[in-house]
Amino acid sequence: MATSLTDRQIADFRERGFLAPVRALSEAEAAAYRDRYDGFCARWPDHATKIKAKAHILCPWVAEIARHPGVLDAFEGLLGADIQCFNTGFRVKRPERPTHAGWHQDSHYSRIEPLMVIGALALSPIAVENGCLKVIPGSHRWGPMNHVDSDDPASILSRGQSITDPFDEEAAVPLVLQPGEIGFFDYRIVHGSGTNASAEPRVMLLIEMMAASARHATARESALLVRGEDRFGHFEADETGHGEATPEALDAWRRAVAFRAGNLYSGATVAANVSYGGAREAV
Repeated sequence: MATSLTDRQIADFRERGFLAPVRALSEAEAAAYRDRYDGFCARWPDHATKIKAKAHILCPWVAEIARHPGVLDAFEGLLGADIQCFNTGFRVKRPERPTHAGWHQDSHYSRIEPLMVIGALALSPIAVENGCLKVIPGSHRWGPMNHVDSDDPASILSRGQSITDPFDEEAAVPLVLQPGEIGFFDYRIVHGSGTNASAEPRVMLLIEMMAASARHATARESALLVRGEDRFGHFEADETGHGEATPEALDAWRRAVAFRAGNLYSGATVAANVSYGGAREAV
């Protein structure tokens, strides 16, 4: 196994449920991808909200990020040599729109077994004042916690969900990142984020990865093989390579998102986003 992480970093991730910061891209690469994000939103304003989910299907350069050696060499230390990308999505908090994410576990609605690791890749400076991700160390070992859905308009979570069980919020650790750095977290960890109180957007790309042997516990989903081989066939293959927001890419995106939305909103007590990746986003 080839990985850029040290044994100590891997052990820390297993013990605490997160690891940050890890340098994955150079600052110049991060700036170039930030420009591509801004360019996409300028060229395709009607599709800008769609890249909150399965962005690698609509944007070839996001698939490029998911396959970047600096990204995969770190993920390999946590997942092994055969890696599938479950999802990619931009998480942008703008100062003119105060939003937050309540405390939650992604494993509550993304039922990947045995593990999914999420990388929060910074394409802008990410700090406490602009709504960085916060995690509760060790909470990935607590098991499933009770959540409640809400229609809170300020929540950026897909179901407006939040944990109802008590825990010590003062134990939270902020994941402060510079452009090109990643914060990794176990999808079972308790996490959330505050509002952006700065003058600039917070631009982050979530990259959700799993071993090729992983499976969805209850339903069929899709994924993109990014390293090694898939000897299991547990996921439909995401279609990429159709170009940026082409009709073919949009059709492929809709098919993949139909899988995701159907599972994400299973059992929800709030109405689903029609587009999934529309009005709300995660983290």
